[in-house]
Formats: sequence, structure tokens, C-alpha cells
Amino acid sequence: DKAALRAALDGVVAQPTWQLCETLADADVFLAGRPDGCVVKPVGRQGSIGVHLVTSQAGLREAWRDLGALTERARANASPEDRVLVEGRLSGDEVSVESVVCDGRVLFTNVTA
Repeated sequence: DKAALRAALDGVVAQPTWQLCETLADADVFLAGRPDGCVVKPVGRQGSIGVHLVTSQAGLREAWRDLGALTERARANASPEDRVLVEGRLSGDEVSVESVVCDGRVLFTNVTA
């Protein structure tokens, strides 16, 4: 749950401004205050599935429709989350670190940039 992770890290780790949105109107208000756009993510999907970079109200509506279709396709296999996480857009280098940890020991680490 991407929103639960954001909430758990609030005040602990620096992160973008974010809001959990249940309606397109909520997301519209969030986007209106961000001239650089925002990132729209389904709360209950893994990785970048369904993630959209949005820079306009029309783009937000398109992303919202796509997320609705993604939810409908998943209904047979899961209980998808209808809420959407909307985050302020950050610019800069993107780095990803994946690790396998067992009994407190790091067994494998991969860094991509």
C-alpha cells in the first residue's frame, strides 16, 4: 500500500508532497497548485504499474480513466484499491536500490541509476 508507506515515513524521511485522493476532484485540486505537474499512482499496485506523470487537467482525466480501467481488469484476481496516491513531481536523478536481507544480513544488493 503506497499510501500507507508514505504515511509511515512522514516526518521520518524527506519525501514529496502527497495526497490520497478518492475522487478526480480531489486530484484536480492537488494538481492546480503544482505548475510542474504531479505523479498519479494506484495505491495497491506494484512497481510502476499504472503510474502516470501528469502536467495538465486533461492529462489527469486521462490518467484517472486509465486507472479505472486497470482496476476493472484486476477485479477477477484481486481486491484492488480505488484510492489514488497523487504526489508532487520531483526532478533530478532517479536511483533504485533493491536488496535481499535474511536474518539481518544483506545477501544481495543491486543499484540502478
